[in-house]
Amino acid sequence: MIRDRELQSEATSVPQQGVPIRVVDTSNIEKYQRLNPPAFNGGSDPLVAEDWIKETEKLFEVMTVTTEQRVQLATFMLRGSAEHWWKLKRGALVPPITWEVFLEAFNAEYFPDFLRQRKESEFTELRQVRLSMVEYAEKYIDLGRFAPEVMMNETKKARRFEKGLRLELYHQVAMFALPTYQMVLEKAQLIEALYKEQIDNNKRPSSYRRPPPSSGQTEKRQRVVQEAVPSHQMAPSSMMCPRCGKNHGGRPCMSGQSCYRCGSTQHFVRDCPLLRESGQPLVQGRVFAMIVPEAAATSGVTQAFLGHIVSRDGISVDPAKIEAVVKWERPKTVTKIRSFLGLAGYYRRFVRGFSSIATPLTKLTKKNVKFEWDEKCESSFQKLKRRLTTTPMLAIPSGEGDFAVYSDASHVGLG
Repeated sequence: MIRDRELQSEATSVPQQGVPIRVVDTSNIEKYQRLNPPAFNGGSDPLVAEDWIKETEKLFEVMTVTTEQRVQLATFMLRGSAEHWWKLKRGALVPPITWEVFLEAFNAEYFPDFLRQRKESEFTELRQVRLSMVEYAEKYIDLGRFAPEVMMNETKKARRFEKGLRLELYHQVAMFALPTYQMVLEKAQLIEALYKEQIDNNKRPSSYRRPPPSSGQTEKRQRVVQEAVPSHQMAPSSMMCPRCGKNHGGRPCMSGQSCYRCGSTQHFVRDCPLLRESGQPLVQGRVFAMIVPEAAATSGVTQAFLGHIVSRDGISVDPAKIEAVVKWERPKTVTKIRSFLGLAGYYRRFVRGFSSIATPLTKLTKKNVKFEWDEKCESSFQKLKRRLTTTPMLAIPSGEGDFAVYSDASHVGLG
């Protein structure tokens, strides 16, 4: 109200001789206020200043105003130290004060060149290190505004993002030479998810193994056996080993020994004298190993591997893994949405158009976006759950009625 009165008084005041008249259209201010423009309070954060300029210019695009009227509307939303700065700066500028003149003065005060160069250096030196893939991508896009020559070229954008990945992810992603940033991001997210699942599997405690019996327990077992069965009737196979407490069937104990042929600790089996005396050839042993998907594909047996079902027919989603998606309740916070997208995104290769379907949910995870769950978000949430829990089927057309054929015509190549 006070600002409105000041502007109205300026508009109706009688001009002094030699002083240019400043005409303020209060109707434009009323229209501008109805668009809920952001205010700027000053401060030392250059990103806040640049975001305010971008949001303000975005509102000007929907309003028909001159370059001088843009300055009047923008400065109307200055508050605190920023308003005080403009009152002092306005007197030093030569009229007419256009939007370009205002931007030059504003950037010199709140976003000088040395800060802009520092942000460019941060983008150049950006690395993922310990950031998650989502955090790294957000920071990459945020700092990318200071390197337009990279962000405007899709190939350079993809290569720069790829270069900042952690070393183990970079080697796995770079080998595909993906042409776009989005493809590099999706591939990196999938590989990171596989790495995390492997790490979680390695951290799981192994099955419990009973510790070997002590010498006292071994002697007690032997006394019980000797008391129950006379020594002359006891077969060699039923004797308990005094070293490890196990039954070796008359064979020497291999515990802590090197040669499993004679039990000696002085040599390995390849140098065993018994093997030479028997005349058997000394053949070097070979070990052949196959990963689970190869073994499953060879034998035709269905196996679970890293959250997938591997069989002769190919790779599919493990129903046990997506059970959490089926029972997932509607997310009520941004953190819950990110958790759901992280889990569902692991299987995005099985969902055609995953990014398009998940767009309404992805928008809610952005900064400065109000959390409002609407019909589009609910539709996206349910569609992702349905796509992950059902298998697409191909069917022969019935032949009744007409067929409409759509083609993507191009002078360059097939779409």
